Amino acid sequence: MKIIVRNVLSNAQVDIDRADCSTHMGEDQAILLLCRSQATLTMQSGICALCWPVRGSALLSTGEYSLQFDTRSAYMTDAQRSHEMFVCADAFFLTLLATPAGWRHLLSGQRRTPHGSTAVPALHALSPTLRRQLLRALREALTSRASMPDVTVGTRIGAVLRGLQQPFVAQIARCPGRTAAKQTNVFMRLQRVRNMLSLSTDSELEIGDLARAANYSPWRFIRVFSQVFGETPYAYVSRCRIDRAHNMLLRSSAAVSDVAAAVGFETRAAMTRAIRKRYGVSAIALRATALQPADGGSF
Repeated sequence: MKIIVRNVLSNAQVDIDRADCSTHMGEDQAILLLCRSQATLTMQSGICALCWPVRGSALLSTGEYSLQFDTRSAYMTDAQRSHEMFVCADAFFLTLLATPAGWRHLLSGQRRTPHGSTAVPALHALSPTLRRQLLRALREALTSRASMPDVTVGTRIGAVLRGLQQPFVAQIARCPGRTAAKQTNVFMRLQRVRNMLSLSTDSELEIGDLARAANYSPWRFIRVFSQVFGETPYAYVSRCRIDRAHNMLLRSSAAVSDVAAAVGFETRAAMTRAIRKRYGVSAIALRATALQPADGGSF
């Protein structure tokens, strides 16, 4: 796959639309954007992008939800949604853009697989090993003309992406549908709802609205969601809320009561009980834990 590298300067505003994809990207092409501090990137629907802050953090908004993530996470956008990304001060951000067909090309490689060749919108936690692998692949994309064929770079990036999406393969296989294409279609609808649940834990979402977003009746939605992900929507939201509180306690200086309110707990005591049950320690004990800086990379 041919990787086209572009620079996005500090404070720049860049709008990528479907026309850009049609003009500059085919199934065997991708664009790697190197985004500097306080740049804003708007991506219209019809584009898939893997977004990763190599240094610092970034803010993402879809209109349905927003999140801030740092070097420990990478976000795969949804081709059916518009996204706005803001690079925080003193941050350095990489965005790899391709058409949905281009991502299928990257993810499938030379193999014919029934599942896993679709770019799934999700926030991926990156282990130190995965961060190093992704950083190496993207560095090679920057120097591919001088050091190795583009096809080698594409193969390595595809291998990292397949590793990130591996947990989805079994979930897709559990989706109802007589063909792999139908199962994937069902999974993508459920995954979009799952993203809404995980990234909107501070607000109450009606089960009827979620079911309509997944194109199911409420009863059918709960049943299929539980079948695919192994837990009910309510249990998933509860787990996400606790995990978000855990991360805020470790990474911010906000008061414990403010954290509880921010993630959707009715009281500080309710959050404390949930955290103790999940992690075996109190919220105060978590707050006392020294925050270790995230290890990213640099170019």
